[in-house]
Amino acid sequence: MNTNPIYSKDFAYRFYMLSIPVAKFLINDNRESNIFADESRKIEFQLSTSGPLKLFRSYSSEGYIDSNKNGWNYYLSGSDRGYPEEKLIEYSINGSPVIKKFIDDKGVNSLTVNQTDRDSIDPFSLLLRTIDQLRSEQQCDNNYSIMDGKRRYKVKVDLLRISDIRLGVESAIDYSLYECEFIMIEQNNKYNRWPFDLKKKSIKIWFSEELNYYPIEFNLKTPVGRIKGILVEG
Repeated sequence: MNTNPIYSKDFAYRFYMLSIPVAKFLINDNRESNIFADESRKIEFQLSTSGPLKLFRSYSSEGYIDSNKNGWNYYLSGSDRGYPEEKLIEYSINGSPVIKKFIDDKGVNSLTVNQTDRDSIDPFSLLLRTIDQLRSEQQCDNNYSIMDGKRRYKVKVDLLRISDIRLGVESAIDYSLYECEFIMIEQNNKYNRWPFDLKKKSIKIWFSEELNYYPIEFNLKTPVGRIKGILVEG
């Protein structure tokens, strides 16, 4: 087993439908400990459509998670088909989110926070918390409540399998891959939750021990078909 995981500043992913590029996803992270540790941390991300999909749905956004000992801020700013979106939500440990700013690309108002939102997290933190759990426990089984100002939903995460990778024919195990499935188990409003949709509500992600448990591959079921994401830099 690899005892010297790689720490990288940038993780870049490209997503394809068959061989056609459809999206790019970038994470900037130079930390060596958990994002939700008892200290200040900041992780930035960018997401955009690419290739032919960009002609039909031009989307780009960037944002960050800025954490501290009491909780974290989730910020996102972007444009969906020319319409701006921006949100700043403050999340607290053992508390409910506080929506500081909300501009929606469709012009809708934000949700009203209530008691059901207590302990909810944002969509990007779902990925970060899974990485943190894999680092500390080498498993990803968990349940999460998500509230991003526009949508509420729950996600169940299951560890499907662990694959041991050997770089040589007769070598010892060099590192392990953890295959986790993310399943949306509740939908109470009309808005789809990208990358989930109304019928096929699952994502499979492979996390690499060698990359300090960052993803190496994504497999998404979407309304337009299956999309595969691969690590191109990390």
